[in-house]
Amino acid sequence: MALKKCIGRVGRVLCLETLPSQRQAEDAVFIPPGIHNEWGLFEPSGRCVPESMTYHGVGRLHTASSALSLSAEVEAPVCSADFEYLYIGPIEANHSYFFKRSLARFWAVPLIERRRLRLVFSTTDYEALQRSVYFRGVCDALNLGEENFLRVSAPLRFKRILVPAPSFEELSLIHRVHVDLMQMIGRRWMARDNVSQPGRAIYLSKEKLPSGNVRIGNESEITDILSGKGVGIIYPETLSFRERVEFWASNPLVVGFNTSFMFYSAMFPERNILKISYGDDMWTNQCLIDQANNNVSDYLCPENGCEARGAGDGFNMNFIVKDPRAVAESLLDAIASR
Repeated sequence: MALKKCIGRVGRVLCLETLPSQRQAEDAVFIPPGIHNEWGLFEPSGRCVPESMTYHGVGRLHTASSALSLSAEVEAPVCSADFEYLYIGPIEANHSYFFKRSLARFWAVPLIERRRLRLVFSTTDYEALQRSVYFRGVCDALNLGEENFLRVSAPLRFKRILVPAPSFEELSLIHRVHVDLMQMIGRRWMARDNVSQPGRAIYLSKEKLPSGNVRIGNESEITDILSGKGVGIIYPETLSFRERVEFWASNPLVVGFNTSFMFYSAMFPERNILKISYGDDMWTNQCLIDQANNNVSDYLCPENGCEARGAGDGFNMNFIVKDPRAVAESLLDAIASR
């Protein structure tokens, strides 16, 4: 067998039934990243608003990505009191970043009253964010218009701002409400005549992805064999948001190397996944989604590992599968056993 069960983990898997905490902060100043020594949402004392912190589990659990406190007082104008503000924080035009971090505060968006609602955020590329199909798709599902967002590009003070803690922490934990939000988004986009096709096996390919985090340089040698044996091949980045939702609604057996497109599985409960790690350890972000969503998931990795080729061609890391034919044949066996 060219593939083996992947039992190692990077991070932990903790699923919480409780809601994340939230608080109404007063006289708080938001300093977006990149313009000051520290960034984050801070109380008048200079300490961060605890719920505004974004943590991840890279290196160790609960590693903070924003500052715990300010080293010096910052001058900031006071925002109008005519609106109700909800803190979201940084939103970047990056698919993985959006689903792992930015979306994790949207659970607190009110369901009805929107006229006075303003989601407070920052971004380094507003035009790219507006073009991204996932951002527009989520906003459409939640009935959020451009007028509901307040982009902050310089320090700004708020007399009152609601600050929800994230419902997802990378490589660490997930609150059940995170998949509740994802499933609400899925239901609002799903076509009424959508048909479930659980017998299909579909492989997620990165062959047409122009840039990203990680890819397999010789993936086409795997997909050629799989497609020749009747396995469907899709390229997630070429799909519209509706097509992405409908794909997961149809409930196929989804096969592929680690990809943020698998986060969409949370839009519908109990999806079926065969996920391949690039090495002996599986990073637990997808494991968190799988547990909270009751997915039926198997984690595999190449028995002889993948050869790392380093960064290049728009990717932070490129790997080569050492025996693509054997990996493809092992995948076909794994598909048949499901």
